[in-house]
Amino acid sequence: MKTKRLMFKALAGAAMAVSLAATAQAQVNVSIYSGFTGGGNINTDPAGSGFTGLLCSFNVATINFATFTPRNYSPSCPAATPYYQFGAQLTGVFAVSGTGSYTFGLTSDDGSMLYIDGTRVVADGGDHVSQSATGTAALTAGNHSFTLNYAETNGNPAILQLAVPEGVRYVSTPEPSSMALLGTGLVGLIPMIRRRKR
Repeated sequence: MKTKRLMFKALAGAAMAVSLAATAQAQVNVSIYSGFTGGGNINTDPAGSGFTGLLCSFNVATINFATFTPRNYSPSCPAATPYYQFGAQLTGVFAVSGTGSYTFGLTSDDGSMLYIDGTRVVADGGDHVSQSATGTAALTAGNHSFTLNYAETNGNPAILQLAVPEGVRYVSTPEPSSMALLGTGLVGLIPMIRRRKR
C-alpha cells in the first residue's frame, strides 16, 4: 500500500511538471548590433552577415516594437554609438496550421526584411520613415524558421512591428525550469517502478 502511495505521489509530481511544461513562453530571439553595412539595405542579406559588434541578446514574445530602443527591453544592453544607429536580427519559429498562402505585414522605420525558411517574404529595406509592406508565402503545415533583419539609421522613432496572419503563430517553448521539473518528476518514478517489479 505504501509503495502505491509513493507511486501516486511520483505520478502526480510528473503530471504537474508536464502541466507546467505546457505553460510555455513564445520565444523570439533579438540580437542587437552596434555596426552594420549598407544602411537599411543590409537587410537584403538573410544571414545578416553585415551585422557587427554584438551588444546584447534577449527574448520577446512577439515582434511589436512601437519604440524600438534596445535598452527599453534589456536594461543591461549597452547603448549603441551613436545611440540612434543600431542593427537587429530577430529569429524564431512559426507554427503554421495548414498548407496554404499566408500574407505577412511588416511596419518599420528604417529598413527591415522578413525571411521564412531562408526565402525573402517581405521587403521593406532602405532608409525611410515608418511605412508598411506586405508579402505572401506559400507554407506547408508545420514549423518554419524565420529571420527578420532590421536597421535603424537616422534617429528616432525606431519602429518594428510584424503582423502575423491567422493560422500562423509563434512557436512556444517551455521555460527551462519547467523542463527541469518535468525531468525531476519522471526520475522520481524510476525507483518506484523498480520496487514494483520486485
